[in-house]
Amino acid sequence: VKRVAPLTTAEVVLQSAHNVSVGVMLGLLPGEQDPLLPFIEQGSRTVPAAGSYQVIVGAQLANQLGVQLGDKIRLM
Repeated sequence: VKRVAPLTTAEVVLQSAHNVSVGVMLGLLPGEQDPLLPFIEQGSRTVPAAGSYQVIVGAQLANQLGVQLGDKIRLM
């Protein structure tokens, strides 16, 4: 075990201008280090600020939704 952190998970529906898909959202407490940051291939490797509307989307899900960096998606 390298690290233990409290996570909140929820199943979500994601909608882009091109498609709809489902996924799992991980929520972190403000100030916690995001465990996915080391695996980011494109975009910023900084932790999104609390209250900001930024998400990390996996490459396969981004492809399914037809989105790229900077595109907007709706989470339900």
